[in-house]
Amino acid sequence: MELLFRGQRDLGAAAVEFALVALMLVMILFGTIEFGRFWMIQSSLSQIAREGVREMAINGQEGPTSANKLMADRVLALNLEVAPAVSADAPGGKCSVGETATAVITASGVSTMTGIDFWGAIDLKGKAEMRCGG
Repeated sequence: MELLFRGQRDLGAAAVEFALVALMLVMILFGTIEFGRFWMIQSSLSQIAREGVREMAINGQEGPTSANKLMADRVLALNLEVAPAVSADAPGGKCSVGETATAVITASGVSTMTGIDFWGAIDLKGKAEMRCGG
């Protein structure tokens, strides 16, 4: 009889150990997913900034309006809950040959998918520079 009861107590300990280990594994899994998501958003913002500065460098004689519109349109595809700040500029407002155009796109307050923000919302930024006129 005593062997039967001892085995049942061991089953309870195994269930508690499994619950502790499973909790840690789930936390690692969600941490990995969140890290990958932030990395994806960061690389997308950098790519959008590169596209915007290229537009500014090639067609910037009339000012940064077309580059800002291009970047704003590309940001919509990211489906962020926050509206990123978009800016493309060059010295003097126009992209003359030999000058450097700069595009910056910032997404402030990007939260996690799970809604659990231990560190608060995160600010992500993409920046690119290119010489005007090629």
